[in-house]
Amino acid sequence: MPTATITREAWLAKAMPIMKKWLEDAGAKPFPDPQISIGFPSQRGLATGKRRVLAQCWDKSATESKKQSVIFISPIHLSAVEVVDSAVHELVHAAVGCIHGHKKPFKELAKAVGLVGPARSCGAGPELLIKIRALSKELGPFPHDPLVNFRTVLKRKRKGKNVYECKHCGKAVRVAGEFKAIHLCDDGKKAEFVLRAKDDEGDEESDD
Repeated sequence: MPTATITREAWLAKAMPIMKKWLEDAGAKPFPDPQISIGFPSQRGLATGKRRVLAQCWDKSATESKKQSVIFISPIHLSAVEVVDSAVHELVHAAVGCIHGHKKPFKELAKAVGLVGPARSCGAGPELLIKIRALSKELGPFPHDPLVNFRTVLKRKRKGKNVYECKHCGKAVRVAGEFKAIHLCDDGKKAEFVLRAKDDEGDEESDD
């Protein structure tokens, strides 16, 4: 019987008790294991440069049960080390409560566990990085094929804009869908807009 392939979430579940131990050793109070999975954050997951959000923690108050926080790690990460690095940052949120954002409770625990840099973007410092690399080696290959060409393949449909023209003066407007209005022309005459042309729908790049 073939051996089942481990999923990314199963790999992260194995890493969870080790990562939580790091936080507890740094002074975090015990907290329930968050649900953790690979997925795009709700905002700016496809943004470029420093605007891009690479992970997100939802407070347990946002869930139906109110028992577990939820963490999403971006599929854009290239390696297990990057994934765990982001996971530790989000676990700090889960430990202190998302209500604190990146303020004092977050900063104190983040620093204690070994995250360095500005609070919003802090990542593993040298000592924590050694632990993360050892963890990655211990758990084996991370079963992950990162998204690298998402900006060229993710597109959305845009609605074509119809062209309506005033029957009297010829003034034209472009609107999506149907358009019914009475237009007051420059000479004071009132006239209707009529459909002159219908644009075809097309693709456009998705927003960041």
